[in-house]
Amino acid sequence: MAGVQFKISLPSPPQDPGHTSHSDCSSCSFQKSVMTTFAKSSFDALSYMNFRPSYNKLAMQSFLQHHHGDRLLAVDLGCGPGTATLLLTDCFDQVIGIDPSDSMLVTARSTAKAKGITNVDFVQGSDHKLPLADHSVDLLTIAQSLHWFDPTLFLPEAKRVLKPSGTLVAWGYMYGEIDGHSDLLRQLGRHTTLADYWEPGRTIAEGGCISWLPLFQQYFGHVQHFSYPTKLTPMSQIQHPPWMDPSELTYPGLVQYTKTWSCYKNWKDDPANANQPDVIDAFFQANLRHTSESTYRIQWPHSIILAQFE
Repeated sequence: MAGVQFKISLPSPPQDPGHTSHSDCSSCSFQKSVMTTFAKSSFDALSYMNFRPSYNKLAMQSFLQHHHGDRLLAVDLGCGPGTATLLLTDCFDQVIGIDPSDSMLVTARSTAKAKGITNVDFVQGSDHKLPLADHSVDLLTIAQSLHWFDPTLFLPEAKRVLKPSGTLVAWGYMYGEIDGHSDLLRQLGRHTTLADYWEPGRTIAEGGCISWLPLFQQYFGHVQHFSYPTKLTPMSQIQHPPWMDPSELTYPGLVQYTKTWSCYKNWKDDPANANQPDVIDAFFQANLRHTSESTYRIQWPHSIILAQFE
């Protein structure tokens, strides 16, 4: 697919008279929270890419049936190591991934290069100051990062950069459900000491970001919600096929997946835990019978918001 050049600019952030500063905002700010966890130089972005679940490419492409605008430029905000970003390169002339984390961007660029993908760029930026020209974006995607954002800053920016015919698609997954141990990952995240180390936006993610729906409806004329495997709200539609395929992880892979959680990174960085047994290792040893050859199938309940101006 031929590459198309797009102007990347750095506009001034939108002014909201009801918002004084990031430090005064009770919502979790993408720039503030992620820069303190995933953007640390010690964060292992390669493990994040290798052990986090992936997305069903066919299901993603099916959502393009809802998009009636051009397919010139797609932007993946909070792109991390490019897991979702690179899936868009078959469908749009140009794709841009944006993330505040240097380590995530290095991994994303390396992966794109290894795969020979040339119609993608990765740039540093945040939810409240997108490095994009006004009304330049056809599709804006947000994969597993909406809960980091400050809606009073992000939604005006999304409205600014999207074309009138543009589409915003945001999705995320909740706690994975291991076959035969459906509540185990939720127990690890909620009922161990890790619960004290999540950022504030975690509760939004656990709820499938449905608390954002009224905010989206303030900025977009047409908002749809999809979820899997059950409806999360009366307005929800069941997503078929699922946006995310089940994962098959070995026992070491399962442990490494949970060690990509931001709360674990924060727990590890707390000097008070320096001489403590590893919280994740101890949890699985106590709660999951296994051998080194054990494998586990994990289903990923997920939630999708699709928004358009008309």
